[in-house]
Amino acid sequence: MLKVLRIIFVTLYVTTTSLIGTLLCLLRPFNPDNARLMGRVLGRPVLKMLGIDFQIEGKEILVENRPGIFISNHQDNIDLFCCGAIIPKRTVSLGKKSLRWIPFFGQMYWLTGNVLIDRAHKKRAYGTMDKAVEAVTEKDTTIWMMPEGTRNRVGGVAPFKKGVFYAAIKSRRPLTPICFNRYSEHINLNKIKSGKIRMKVLSPIDTTKWKEDQAGELAEHCHDLVSQCLKEMPN
Repeated sequence: MLKVLRIIFVTLYVTTTSLIGTLLCLLRPFNPDNARLMGRVLGRPVLKMLGIDFQIEGKEILVENRPGIFISNHQDNIDLFCCGAIIPKRTVSLGKKSLRWIPFFGQMYWLTGNVLIDRAHKKRAYGTMDKAVEAVTEKDTTIWMMPEGTRNRVGGVAPFKKGVFYAAIKSRRPLTPICFNRYSEHINLNKIKSGKIRMKVLSPIDTTKWKEDQAGELAEHCHDLVSQCLKEMPN
C-alpha cells in the first residue's frame, strides 16, 4: 500500500513540476544549466518521497573535471533522480529520443538542453554523438551518458556501447566513470526507509592518451573499472 501511495505522489509531483519547468525553460530554451536547476527540484524531493537514503562519494571530482564526459551504470529510472540531485552546472544527459513524448516530463527534458539520440538509426545516432562532442569542446557543457544503453537489473554491468567512448576520445576532455551500487535488488518501497543508494565517482581518465580507433578498448577498460567498483561497494 505504501508503495502505491508513493508512486502516486511521485507521479503527481513530477508531472506538476515538469509542467512548471517546461514553462520556465521556455524563457531560455536549451540552456545547459536548465538541467541542473530542474535536477535539484526533482532529485532530492523525489528520493525523500520514496524513502531512499542517497549517499555519494567523490562529488568534488564531478565539479573539478568538467567540461567533460561522465558515464555511469544504469539500473532503474531512480538513477535519473540521483543524477539530478548532484548534477554540476552546465551538465546535461544523453537520453532516448522517445523520452520527449512523455507528457510534460519529456518536453521539460528536451527544453533543459539534454541531448536526444535516435538509437534506431545508426547514422543519426553518430550525428548526435558529434553534436555531443561539439557541446563539450565548444560550449563548456558536460554530457552524462549511460553506455549500457538500457536499464540493467539482472546483476553486474552490461557491455558498454563504444560510441560513447569514441565521443569521449574525440572530445579530448576528462572521462569520469561513476558507479551505482546494486540498489535495485534491495530497495523496498513498502518500507518507511526503503533502502540506500550509493554512488561512487571514480578517478577521471585522460582521453588524450587514447586514439579514436581504441574506443572499444576504452569501453572495456571503463567496464572493468565500474564492474570492479560494483563488486566492492556494499549494498
